[in-house]
Amino acid sequence: MPLLAALLFPAPPRPVSATDGRYAVCVQDVWFYAGENEEEKLFLVPDTYYVRVLEAGEIYSTVEYLTDDPPYKKLLGYCRTDQLLFVDFIPVRPYLRKQITVSYTLPGSGSLDDAFSTVERTFVYYGDRYENGQLYLYVLLDGTFGYIPASAPPETNSGNARPCRVPLPERRYSRPASSSGVSVRHPSCPGAAAPPPRRGASAGGRHPP
Repeated sequence: MPLLAALLFPAPPRPVSATDGRYAVCVQDVWFYAGENEEEKLFLVPDTYYVRVLEAGEIYSTVEYLTDDPPYKKLLGYCRTDQLLFVDFIPVRPYLRKQITVSYTLPGSGSLDDAFSTVERTFVYYGDRYENGQLYLYVLLDGTFGYIPASAPPETNSGNARPCRVPLPERRYSRPASSSGVSVRHPSCPGAAAPPPRRGASAGGRHPP
Protein backbone atom coordinates (compact mmCIF):
# COMPACT_ATOMS: atom_id res chain seq x y z
CA MET A 1 0.00 0.00 0.00
CA PRO A 2 2.72 2.58 0.83
CA LEU A 3 4.44 1.71 -2.46
CA LEU A 4 1.21 2.18 -4.42
CA ALA A 5 0.61 5.51 -2.74
CA ALA A 6 4.13 6.62 -3.61
CA LEU A 7 3.56 5.72 -7.26
CA LEU A 8 0.22 7.48 -7.44
CA PHE A 9 1.26 10.56 -5.47
CA PRO A 10 4.99 11.20 -6.01
CA ALA A 11 6.71 13.55 -3.62
CA PRO A 12 7.02 17.16 -4.81
CA PRO A 13 10.45 18.24 -6.08
CA ARG A 14 12.82 19.13 -3.26
CA PRO A 15 14.06 22.73 -3.23
CA VAL A 16 17.73 23.13 -3.97
CA SER A 17 19.75 23.63 -0.77
CA ALA A 18 23.33 24.52 0.07
CA THR A 19 24.25 20.85 0.49
CA ASP A 20 23.34 20.12 -3.14
CA GLY A 21 26.40 21.97 -4.38
CA ARG A 22 24.19 24.65 -5.86
CA TYR A 23 24.49 28.43 -5.90
CA ALA A 24 24.38 31.36 -3.50
CA VAL A 25 24.23 35.00 -4.49
CA CYS A 26 26.68 37.51 -3.04
CA VAL A 27 25.27 40.89 -2.03
CA GLN A 28 27.07 43.70 -0.17
CA ASP A 29 30.64 42.93 0.79
CA VAL A 30 30.90 39.15 0.61
CA TRP A 31 34.55 38.14 0.97
CA PHE A 32 36.18 35.25 -0.85
CA TYR A 33 38.72 33.59 1.44
CA ALA A 34 41.77 31.42 0.75
CA GLY A 35 41.25 29.62 4.09
CA GLU A 36 38.68 29.26 6.84
CA ASN A 37 39.70 32.29 8.89
CA GLU A 38 39.43 36.07 8.76
CA GLU A 39 43.14 36.51 8.07
CA GLU A 40 42.87 34.96 4.61
CA LYS A 41 40.58 37.37 2.78
CA LEU A 42 41.35 37.57 -0.94
CA PHE A 43 38.73 39.81 -2.57
CA LEU A 44 35.13 40.98 -2.45
CA VAL A 45 32.93 38.97 -4.80
CA PRO A 46 31.23 41.36 -7.26
CA ASP A 47 27.73 42.21 -6.03
CA THR A 48 24.77 40.21 -7.41
CA TYR A 49 26.99 37.43 -8.76
CA TYR A 50 27.13 33.90 -7.39
CA VAL A 51 29.42 31.29 -5.93
CA ARG A 52 28.80 27.56 -6.24
CA VAL A 53 28.60 26.01 -2.79
CA LEU A 54 30.35 22.64 -2.58
CA GLU A 55 29.93 22.18 1.16
CA ALA A 56 28.03 24.35 3.61
CA GLY A 57 29.65 24.69 7.03
CA GLU A 58 28.44 26.31 10.21
CA ILE A 59 30.78 29.30 9.82
CA TYR A 60 32.46 28.94 6.41
CA SER A 61 31.23 27.28 3.24
CA THR A 62 33.52 25.72 0.65
CA VAL A 63 32.80 27.43 -2.66
CA GLU A 64 34.08 27.84 -6.18
CA TYR A 65 33.99 30.88 -8.41
CA LEU A 66 34.25 30.99 -12.21
CA THR A 67 35.05 28.03 -14.47
CA ASP A 68 38.08 26.51 -16.17
CA ASP A 69 37.48 28.11 -19.54
CA PRO A 70 40.61 29.97 -20.79
CA PRO A 71 41.46 32.69 -20.10
CA TYR A 72 39.24 32.18 -17.04
CA LYS A 73 40.18 29.83 -14.22
CA LYS A 74 38.06 28.26 -11.49
CA LEU A 75 38.99 29.46 -8.02
CA LEU A 76 38.35 27.25 -5.00
CA GLY A 77 37.98 28.89 -1.59
CA TYR A 78 35.56 29.85 1.17
CA CYS A 79 32.83 32.35 2.02
CA ARG A 80 31.13 33.00 5.33
CA THR A 81 27.92 30.98 5.37
CA ASP A 82 25.94 33.72 7.08
CA GLN A 83 26.80 36.16 4.28
CA LEU A 84 25.49 33.92 1.49
CA LEU A 85 21.95 34.01 0.16
CA PHE A 86 21.19 30.51 -1.10
CA VAL A 87 18.87 30.18 -4.10
CA ASP A 88 16.68 27.33 -5.29
CA PHE A 89 17.65 27.62 -8.96
CA ILE A 90 20.67 27.47 -11.22
CA PRO A 91 21.48 31.00 -12.46
CA VAL A 92 21.97 31.51 -16.18
CA ARG A 93 24.99 33.78 -15.70
CA PRO A 94 26.35 33.07 -12.21
CA TYR A 95 29.83 34.54 -12.59
CA LEU A 96 31.23 37.84 -13.77
CA ARG A 97 33.41 37.09 -16.79
CA LYS A 98 35.47 40.24 -17.05
CA GLN A 99 38.83 41.09 -18.62
CA ILE A 100 40.64 44.36 -18.01
CA THR A 101 43.51 45.93 -19.93
CA VAL A 102 46.19 47.97 -18.18
CA SER A 103 48.85 50.14 -19.86
CA TYR A 104 52.30 50.70 -18.33
CA THR A 105 54.65 53.41 -19.55
CA LEU A 106 58.38 52.76 -19.47
CA PRO A 107 60.29 55.30 -17.33
CA GLY A 108 62.46 57.82 -19.11
CA SER A 109 60.74 57.24 -22.44
CA GLY A 110 60.19 60.98 -22.98
CA SER A 111 58.73 61.68 -26.40
CA LEU A 112 59.52 58.26 -27.83
CA ASP A 113 56.95 56.51 -29.97
CA ASP A 114 54.17 55.08 -27.78
CA ALA A 115 54.43 51.81 -29.68
CA PHE A 116 57.82 51.23 -28.01
CA SER A 117 57.38 53.08 -24.71
CA THR A 118 54.19 51.47 -23.42
CA VAL A 119 53.24 47.91 -22.55
CA GLU A 120 49.68 46.63 -22.31
CA ARG A 121 48.59 43.58 -20.30
CA THR A 122 45.16 42.02 -20.18
CA PHE A 123 44.05 40.39 -16.92
CA VAL A 124 41.04 38.36 -15.83
CA TYR A 125 39.28 40.30 -13.07
CA TYR A 126 37.94 38.53 -9.95
CA GLY A 127 37.14 41.23 -7.40
CA ASP A 128 38.24 44.23 -5.32
CA ARG A 129 40.22 44.64 -2.14
CA TYR A 130 41.00 47.80 -0.17
CA GLU A 131 44.19 48.08 1.86
CA ASN A 132 45.00 51.27 3.78
CA GLY A 133 42.63 53.25 1.57
CA GLN A 134 44.13 51.92 -1.68
CA LEU A 135 42.06 49.88 -4.12
CA TYR A 136 43.59 46.67 -5.49
CA LEU A 137 42.09 44.35 -8.07
CA TYR A 138 42.52 40.60 -7.67
CA VAL A 139 43.40 39.32 -11.12
CA LEU A 140 44.71 36.37 -13.12
CA LEU A 141 47.51 36.55 -15.67
CA ASP A 142 49.04 33.54 -17.41
CA GLY A 143 47.81 31.14 -14.74
CA THR A 144 49.03 33.26 -11.80
CA PHE A 145 46.81 35.16 -9.34
CA GLY A 146 47.81 38.48 -7.80
CA TYR A 147 46.91 42.12 -7.20
CA ILE A 148 47.24 45.27 -9.28
CA PRO A 149 46.53 48.78 -7.92
CA ALA A 150 43.73 50.86 -9.41
CA SER A 151 42.06 54.21 -8.79
CA ALA A 152 38.56 52.92 -9.68
CA PRO A 153 36.96 49.50 -10.00
CA PRO A 154 35.97 48.18 -13.42
CA GLU A 155 32.35 48.32 -14.50
CA THR A 156 30.62 45.07 -13.55
CA ASN A 157 27.02 45.55 -14.69
CA SER A 158 27.67 45.35 -18.42
CA GLY A 159 27.29 42.32 -20.66
CA ASN A 160 30.15 43.54 -22.83
CA ALA A 161 32.78 40.80 -22.94
CA ARG A 162 35.51 42.99 -24.42
CA PRO A 163 38.43 43.94 -22.16
CA CYS A 164 37.89 47.19 -20.26
CA ARG A 165 40.65 49.72 -19.59
CA VAL A 166 41.05 50.43 -15.88
CA PRO A 167 42.41 53.74 -14.48
CA LEU A 168 45.37 53.23 -12.16
CA PRO A 169 46.79 55.48 -9.42
CA GLU A 170 49.11 58.28 -10.51
CA ARG A 171 52.32 57.06 -8.92
CA ARG A 172 55.30 54.91 -9.78
CA TYR A 173 55.58 51.26 -8.89
CA SER A 174 58.73 49.21 -8.75
CA ARG A 175 56.87 45.99 -9.44
CA PRO A 176 53.48 46.54 -11.08
CA ALA A 177 51.91 43.24 -12.14
CA SER A 178 55.20 41.36 -11.58
CA SER A 179 57.07 43.73 -13.93
CA SER A 180 59.87 46.08 -12.91
CA GLY A 181 61.00 49.53 -13.96
CA VAL A 182 57.69 50.83 -15.28
CA SER A 183 55.32 53.63 -14.38
CA VAL A 184 51.58 53.68 -14.85
CA ARG A 185 49.69 55.56 -17.54
CA HIS A 186 46.00 56.37 -17.08
CA PRO A 187 43.85 54.47 -19.61
CA SER A 188 40.16 55.37 -19.75
CA CYS A 189 37.37 53.10 -18.58
CA PRO A 190 33.65 53.91 -18.49
CA GLY A 191 31.78 52.99 -15.37
CA ALA A 192 31.42 53.58 -11.68
CA ALA A 193 33.59 55.75 -9.50
CA ALA A 194 35.59 54.24 -6.67
CA PRO A 195 33.50 53.39 -3.59
CA PRO A 196 34.63 54.63 -0.17
CA PRO A 197 37.62 52.74 1.26
CA ARG A 198 36.96 49.59 3.23
CA ARG A 199 39.16 48.06 5.87
CA GLY A 200 40.58 44.71 4.80
CA ALA A 201 42.52 42.12 6.79
CA SER A 202 45.69 40.56 5.48
CA ALA A 203 45.01 37.89 2.87
CA GLY A 204 46.53 34.55 2.12
CA GLY A 205 48.47 34.08 -1.10
CA ARG A 206 49.98 37.12 -2.79
CA HIS A 207 49.47 40.29 -0.80
CA PRO A 208 49.07 43.80 -2.15
CA PRO A 209 52.36 45.71 -2.05
